[in-house]
Amino acid sequence: MDFDEMRELAHERIAGRRGMLLDGDPIEELARAHERHAERLDRAADGLREVGWKNALGDTVEGRTVTTNYRASATAGPQSLRAALISQADASRAIAEGLRAVHTELADTEKVGYTQIYYAAQHSTQAN
Repeated sequence: MDFDEMRELAHERIAGRRGMLLDGDPIEELARAHERHAERLDRAADGLREVGWKNALGDTVEGRTVTTNYRASATAGPQSLRAALISQADASRAIAEGLRAVHTELADTEKVGYTQIYYAAQHSTQAN
């Protein structure tokens, strides 16, 4: 039995257990979910670009001050809401990348393990 046959057999045996098998590769699905989350965060950050450009309170000291404060907290500087959203989006993309790297490593390890088991089984049957 080769690697692909073992994998197919495993999928058949756990097919009825919804918690163990998803429609696709669960690690890839999780990585894609993180990427979708990052895209939503990017759209939210882009939506903040217009905040603080229009003074709705009139040309008064208070109106100018409030407008400037809104702009500073929403879009300007490293502590702004926009910067926080962009930072979270970047972190979500990094998680997706890390998940894919772990998945590749696990798949390689799994393939080596199955190959070793297959050869060990072949040698034990030949010895008998």
